[in-house]
Amino acid sequence: MADRQRLKQIMMNLLSNALKYNRLDGMIEVDVIEGQQELGGKPTIRIAVSDQGNGISRDNLEKVFLPFERIGAENTEIEGTGLGLAVVTQLTELMQGELGLESKLGVGSTFWVEFASAKERVLANMGQSSQQKSLEMNPHHGSILYIEDNSANVDLIQQIVDMKLAGVKLITNASGLKAVQLASELQPDLILLDLNLIDIHGSEVIQRLKKEPLTRDIPVVVISADAMSEQIERLMSLGANNYLTKPIDIGQFLKEVDKYLS
Repeated sequence: MADRQRLKQIMMNLLSNALKYNRLDGMIEVDVIEGQQELGGKPTIRIAVSDQGNGISRDNLEKVFLPFERIGAENTEIEGTGLGLAVVTQLTELMQGELGLESKLGVGSTFWVEFASAKERVLANMGQSSQQKSLEMNPHHGSILYIEDNSANVDLIQQIVDMKLAGVKLITNASGLKAVQLASELQPDLILLDLNLIDIHGSEVIQRLKKEPLTRDIPVVVISADAMSEQIERLMSLGANNYLTKPIDIGQFLKEVDKYLS
């Protein structure tokens, strides 16, 4: 449970520090650990960044998080303001997370941040509306092809399918160029489509799907963070059956899927 942009800032600062204070040819390791600690009794996600630098003495462990402190700066020629870890501290606290440090002189340091797992929020949201509960009782059969290059979004849709759409098979692929081939071969009941893919834009995927006799009648629902009305109108005019915006409204998503897989 964290703001995407702020979490990116935190990671950039932690990785930057690991690079600055690492030894020559030293390794930097990033570990993601699920459910090792608890915040308020809920599962958590811990992200740890480790280096093989000189390490930090016990006397200086608390100082590294203070503004303008640059412990170990004398061992590197890279300049800095000493504000990186102070920013990490502030952003972590604002997002109700925890921050920690483990270090050993001559071995290296590990900085970690920890936040409540978003899975708990997903489960809570999915049980809120009576509409969602009624959908849970309706059997679904068929398959969905999801064209998406963001693994987090794929994981979320997979969770929803696993928990609410028993009997539905979810096939995923990151390539827009492969969408027509996969749709032709698999003949899914529904295609979910992201727009900003790794190879071509989702609008081109729709146009290609609509040109092919084997895929032109397969319903396409766009899922994108772009909520501009002009974008939505354009995609609908190209043949999209609907346009859902991110972050995904789970009730709305289930209602949409219900149209094609009941």
